[in-house]
Amino acid sequence: PGCVLQQQCDLQCPSGAPVRAPTTRWMAAGRIVTYSKIRWAVDSLGPFKSPGPDGIRPICLQKGIEVLLPLLCKLFRASLALGHVPSAWSCSRVVFIPKPGKARYTDPKSFRPISLSSFLLKTLEKLVLRYVWDRTLKDHPLYMHQHAYIKGKSCESALHQLVGRIEKALEDKEIALGAFLDIQGAFDNTSSAAVLSAARAHGFDGVIYNWTRALLLGRKVVLSLHGEEVLALTTRGCPQGGVLSPLLWNLVADDLIRRLNDSGVFAQGYADDIAILVVGKFDSTIREIMDRALHLAGNWCSEVGLRINPSKVVAVPFTRRRNLQGLGPLHLQGTEVNLQNQVKYLGVILDRTLQWEPHLQRVIDRGKWSLMTCRRMVGSLWGLRPRLMHWLYVAVVRPAMTYGSLVWWPKMNSGTAVRRLAGIQRLAGLMISGALSTCPGASLDCLFNMLPIDIFILASARKCAYRLQCEDLWVNFNVPSVGHSRINQVVRCEVLDMPSDHLHTRYVFGKSFSVVIPPRDDWKDDGRPLQLCESEWYTDGSKGEKGTGAGILGVQDGVGIIVPMGMFPTVFQAEVAAIMECAVYNLSRGITDRNISIFSDSQAALRALDSCTITSRLVWDCRNAVSLLGMKNSVTLCWVPGHSGIEGNEVADRLANDGASAPFVGPNPFCGVSRAHANHAIMSWARERHSRRWSELPLLRVSKLSLSSPSVRVANELLRLGRSELRLIVGLITGHGQLRKHLSRMGIYTGDPICRKCGISEETADHLLYDCNGLCEVRAATLGTMERGRRLPQEELIGKFQQFARLLQLDGP
Repeated sequence: PGCVLQQQCDLQCPSGAPVRAPTTRWMAAGRIVTYSKIRWAVDSLGPFKSPGPDGIRPICLQKGIEVLLPLLCKLFRASLALGHVPSAWSCSRVVFIPKPGKARYTDPKSFRPISLSSFLLKTLEKLVLRYVWDRTLKDHPLYMHQHAYIKGKSCESALHQLVGRIEKALEDKEIALGAFLDIQGAFDNTSSAAVLSAARAHGFDGVIYNWTRALLLGRKVVLSLHGEEVLALTTRGCPQGGVLSPLLWNLVADDLIRRLNDSGVFAQGYADDIAILVVGKFDSTIREIMDRALHLAGNWCSEVGLRINPSKVVAVPFTRRRNLQGLGPLHLQGTEVNLQNQVKYLGVILDRTLQWEPHLQRVIDRGKWSLMTCRRMVGSLWGLRPRLMHWLYVAVVRPAMTYGSLVWWPKMNSGTAVRRLAGIQRLAGLMISGALSTCPGASLDCLFNMLPIDIFILASARKCAYRLQCEDLWVNFNVPSVGHSRINQVVRCEVLDMPSDHLHTRYVFGKSFSVVIPPRDDWKDDGRPLQLCESEWYTDGSKGEKGTGAGILGVQDGVGIIVPMGMFPTVFQAEVAAIMECAVYNLSRGITDRNISIFSDSQAALRALDSCTITSRLVWDCRNAVSLLGMKNSVTLCWVPGHSGIEGNEVADRLANDGASAPFVGPNPFCGVSRAHANHAIMSWARERHSRRWSELPLLRVSKLSLSSPSVRVANELLRLGRSELRLIVGLITGHGQLRKHLSRMGIYTGDPICRKCGISEETADHLLYDCNGLCEVRAATLGTMERGRRLPQEELIGKFQQFARLLQLDGP
């Protein structure tokens, strides 16, 4: 929108670049653009992303970075200092992507225009974006109730803040009136003047402001469709797909969110979705306050050249009261906004009493639709292999179903809701196994080691809550009876209450040490990738049953250090701690003017220390210690292959094992708990609850004769089988197979359900496995001595059942 076509305008930039720039601008550009920052920006690009009009893919920049680095540095600095965007960069290729879920695609608004610009420009945009976040927005931060395009925040943090307040109002028997606004064409229609005004208000300095202005005012787009091509100059909007565009929109929307919150209501934004909440006890007062808030939002949109579509505004009174006449209708720009019973906000349906029934129905419908789509690719004996079908459910269907479970997990307190969701997972189990339709879902969950869906939802909600806690975004709204923040009490693990190792993302460019990861072949035949130096150290980390430990060896000094770390650190943390202890030890000795080489067999630890992005407190402390040592010494961290007979590494490994076995003295944990360890603890809680539920189930007699508990090994071995063999084994284990007695119960087989092998008893799975006289030799050869109450070892179960099923030769009744 707002583009001027080629024949109607001069497509040159509104103003040419100045011939000279003052020294202060060159100095500012030098702070923004450095070699290390360019390396980081280029490496962060996806190597094979679609290119802009110049046809340059990121892989070209990444492979040629050593040659291009000096040229790119000069080019980027000149662009910033001169406030000029080269014309080759200002032209974008626009592609139209259909928006999902639209009933018809004849309306242009059913497509999203994505601008594919030069990756040289995107690299510079990344540098500018990093500078703005690290410098400018430190002094003029975005409002705390913005959740889109901000590190650490997400849809889940926005839902947590909103739903928590609604739950609190319901608990206090108040009314929470919510209005949900969608700003029409926010990215496309925002005026450049509004963007630049917001940038100035947030403290953009002259260099960044001028360059942003040149970027916005000089944009050209190439649109192609059915072989026709049009060139146009944009007059407003931010390019969708641009690196800076999300931040620029956040700057504009920040003013609206601030004004709304300053007016006495709660308002939060996620991109162009604005939610307003008014809480109180009196209908007329709530309506009056909300009308003022809507009027304020409408006036703001007029100021910045935007528009709210009243037909898309949804107002929902969250309350248990039945008489709502005093609350509506509301008014927005002369149009009435009637109250509704529910709203879809950020992909989650919020009903007026937060019973979650409409959302649950949508989750079930989505799960069924997804599985029915997969159904076309699979049958009982043909189609996708079981492992692939299992992956489709676990990695695609189930995450879509459990999205937003942080706020709607309380629905799992309803037995009916759990049974309805379990039906979807049972359908997935049937499609994986090809089993008969009567096969019990609990048995399929146990066989394929799939957590019951309600337990998985609780675990997912707890993981999300822990993630928000680590980002300091978790709020306990003190709603003891029904609030979603009770998840911390429902899923309790000791580890989750310990200090976290998570660090708010920090970016560090430049370091006083070097990291070398040579090819493995450089170490073969007593080779050395580094020359001998006067101070060589080997470090290692280890984790065993008794705990975790680190080991440090000083070759020239003959120093051996062990560091017991207790039970909670991971192997990665032990490797990093070993390097840090080595640096601290050398600092304590006051060593200067030496060449120091520290060898570690952990590439993960070395890459973390070499990275410009740090999210671990331990890595941050280690990097600081090594940097401090490197200020007065030449320090090199080098990778050494582990367990390859290299003497220094082998000694460090033994020291690390000694440290893992030694008792830890001190407060637990040794260092902050890693996110991976916390998630592992949550999943351990979930698996333990699954095992307990399996053992306590009153039915499933035949399945429990073979299955003691869910097993990863059993699941993996089953998923390796073909569909026909898997179907037969699942039928034998559960009793729901192609057996005469079971088929007779189903009404499929009308003959005598007598066993075909012995002709004495009815043909059931447990009869064939334990009692059939006609299969004594087959059982002895494959299963061994089978007695009721004595299960086969889980590691042998599937292999022996596979042999038994092949000799049984029961393909049908």
